[in-house]
Amino acid sequence: AGELETGKKALNPTISIEKEGKKVDCRKLLALMGLGVKKGHEVTFTIEGADEEAAYEAVSKFMQDNL
Repeated sequence: AGELETGKKALNPTISIEKEGKKVDCRKLLALMGLGVKKGHEVTFTIEGADEEAAYEAVSKFMQDNL
């Protein structure tokens, strides 16, 4: 979770993640960790604002490399 937050800091969009109906802002580290996302879980990311494409690429790479 911390790695995802750190990688996102260089970008300016708002990124949220949703798992099983619970949606949290990726800037909220404790909430992000509280989702308990593990390999094999289905999640949905919402990316809005400036740098959406770059943020999408960064999030996609992180997820592929780590989950």
